[in-house]
Amino acid sequence: MNDITVSCAELPQEPDCAKIEDFCDRVLLLEGIREWELSVLLCGNSFIQALNKKYRGKDEPTDVLSFNQNQNPGNDGLFTAGDIVISLDYIENAADLKRCLVHGILHLEGMEHQEEGEYREMIDRQEKILEKLQDELPEVYIE
Repeated sequence: MNDITVSCAELPQEPDCAKIEDFCDRVLLLEGIREWELSVLLCGNSFIQALNKKYRGKDEPTDVLSFNQNQNPGNDGLFTAGDIVISLDYIENAADLKRCLVHGILHLEGMEHQEEGEYREMIDRQEKILEKLQDELPEVYIE
């Protein structure tokens, strides 16, 4: 069983975190992952911009950041995969949120897109997952 935690920072109104946790779990199960610990932080542009500057040297907001932890299973048997940070100011709707969640999970699985071939492979996989889960995560608050 996966352990997914969704939290919020600096948002005027919080979305339905339980729906987002459920969606992430569906993505993980579709990927054959059943023993992950994963956290998702939903924030605004200023929060993600500070992280983007600190960790990537880019002083600008972005839609999604992933931070791999790759920690071996602890006493609870869960693999600590990492953290996904998404700016709700940057994205426009629930479809964008789903895309960012899947993209972040694929990064935590080890996929990268530094080169064109890697990018195409990652985006193809992302879109296939989204197609399979198109009816998941009905509209949630995003302003």
